[in-house]
Amino acid sequence: IFKEVFGVEGLAAMKFFFLIAFPKFSKTIRLRMFSQNISDFFIDVIGSNIKYREDSNDNRSDFLNMLIQLKNKGSIDGEFSTEKKKLSLNEIMAQAFLFFFAGADTSSTAISFALTELGHNMEIQEKLRKEIEDKTKDTNGEFTYETIMEMTYLNQVVNGKNFLNIQEIPVIYLKYLEALRMYAPAMVVLREAIADYKIPDTKHTIPKGSPIWVNAIGMHYDEKYYSNPYVFNPDHFTQEEIAKRPAFAFLPFGEGPRNCIGMR
Repeated sequence: IFKEVFGVEGLAAMKFFFLIAFPKFSKTIRLRMFSQNISDFFIDVIGSNIKYREDSNDNRSDFLNMLIQLKNKGSIDGEFSTEKKKLSLNEIMAQAFLFFFAGADTSSTAISFALTELGHNMEIQEKLRKEIEDKTKDTNGEFTYETIMEMTYLNQVVNGKNFLNIQEIPVIYLKYLEALRMYAPAMVVLREAIADYKIPDTKHTIPKGSPIWVNAIGMHYDEKYYSNPYVFNPDHFTQEEIAKRPAFAFLPFGEGPRNCIGMR
């Protein structure tokens, strides 16, 4: 199933891009993105898990449990919301599949590329190893959440947390990944215009409903934002370098309320 979901090549790749480029027409001719075999597999797995948990009153602190709460009550325990909307079983299936699709292959791919670059850049690898050894010295080599959060260079290489400060107030929280800058699994961010939008300083207007393709990988390799963009360099994400460029010059997960769930 995993290989069938992510093995997009040949005619399957053409169908995938056709679905993205012509969504309304694809829906009219009932073109499927995934085979009936994949759909049946996920319907069976998710459906049986939901039934088991509801029948046995098995509450867990995970993503599926939150979806079950939204299905039954329209809200998640512990979260305040004035708007309650119950999810249908089909909507739960779709969200669960998206969770798998966004977080499986993308995460392993990013880690693989990061390890590959560390293998080719021994200076960076040694610097990272020294930081890890120093930060875990007081914990006998054991990793804790607190020690990982203190590893600044590790954050720049793998999963950096950075703030852009205006008058010492953190106004934008960005999650950076140098490996994802160079090898972003989602090279293009797809959106749809919800209203007519006139592009500033031009005569062009994007009509409402138009599909928008944002060239994320193009910005990741733009010398205007990253010096020597074809060189693996975690220092692209120091506080000083981050402050030099626009926040949206790095979009491996998209941005806004529709950003990729895989970043979590």
